[in-house]
Amino acid sequence: MADIIAMFSRWAKSGHVALRSIFCYGRRIINDFRLLDSIRLRVLHIEIDQFDSNLSKFLGSIASMKHLRYLYFHAYKWHPRSDKVDLSSLFNSLHSIFNVQVLDFFGCHFPIMLPASIKNLINLRHLILPRGSIMPCGISKLTCLQTLKVVVVKDGNHEGGGLGEIEDLASLTGSCCICGIDYANNVEDFKKANINGKKHIRRLFIDWHHMLIYPIILSFDIYIYFKAKDRVKNQSFELEEAKLEALRPHNNLKELKIHNYPGILFPSWLGDPSYSKLQDITLKGCNKWDGSGGVLDRDLPCLQNCRKLTSIPGLQNLPSLEELKLKHCWELELTLEEKLSTMPNVLEIVDCPQLKKWCQRYGYKYDSSMLNQSSNSLLFFCLSFLVLAR
Repeated sequence: MADIIAMFSRWAKSGHVALRSIFCYGRRIINDFRLLDSIRLRVLHIEIDQFDSNLSKFLGSIASMKHLRYLYFHAYKWHPRSDKVDLSSLFNSLHSIFNVQVLDFFGCHFPIMLPASIKNLINLRHLILPRGSIMPCGISKLTCLQTLKVVVVKDGNHEGGGLGEIEDLASLTGSCCICGIDYANNVEDFKKANINGKKHIRRLFIDWHHMLIYPIILSFDIYIYFKAKDRVKNQSFELEEAKLEALRPHNNLKELKIHNYPGILFPSWLGDPSYSKLQDITLKGCNKWDGSGGVLDRDLPCLQNCRKLTSIPGLQNLPSLEELKLKHCWELELTLEEKLSTMPNVLEIVDCPQLKKWCQRYGYKYDSSMLNQSSNSLLFFCLSFLVLAR
């Protein structure tokens, strides 16, 4: 270890400027890095387990790293006598590294609040924050931003920006999750977010509850959730429906998941034929929905825990249906007219007790044998996966 430290010391003193990447692990190595302002670093990876005055000085020196492109900061823990980690020296340096493209703080075990000066980082592509971090004010200026996770939006008067901060972030790309919507009241903020203008988003996951499991968070490129001190109660159906209506995505969307929606009607855009690229729709835990609206005119979703659902209009008009999953839809009772023109490759029916007659229409019994020798058994020619359960 001493040899490595001595080597870096000689490089710095000799004016060596070829070094482009530094990976720092532990407090001692960081304290022995000096004259870094003479090195044209592109990558700085820091993992530390203790805060002290020397570390604060080192973080302050980041302001001189004008060529920095990637900054990763991981703090395992903080001093046991300190209730709050002082990262002011680091945050005060951020406005100077205007060439940085990636800021990754996900490894910190505490939420952080970035300063408004982050708006100066106009080349920033990816911003990754630890759980509980507030939406930074001024983030709307980062028009090159492609990845944004994990940020909290606190509805009402609070420090930090609202959901409307992402209005001009047209470069956001990939998969987007917006959850904890039951905490929000401001419909205008949903409209201002301009999800419809994010043409590079391919997957959209909207959940009225929280979903904070780390592996799931990491699977999204944009992860935003609402949080409030007290849960908002007795919200009207109209308010919840207005929120979802305002979250209309771009028609480049390929996958849509809506979980725990408490409204009665689905938005007008969900049945819009302009969403020709939409391949997968999942509705889960939409307990108030009774099947009304134009949701199923073109694409059939995976339906789960939709306990008020009684029918699936337009089911017979789905010739290219490849997958059908019906789970825990207790009141779903399809008529013989609501038949499939072709059998999908995947058919899964779980805990839908009213579907017995409909299942028999396709040559199997819901509660015992799956197949018989009726003429309708030909519909199973393309079936590759079948699940029937109670």
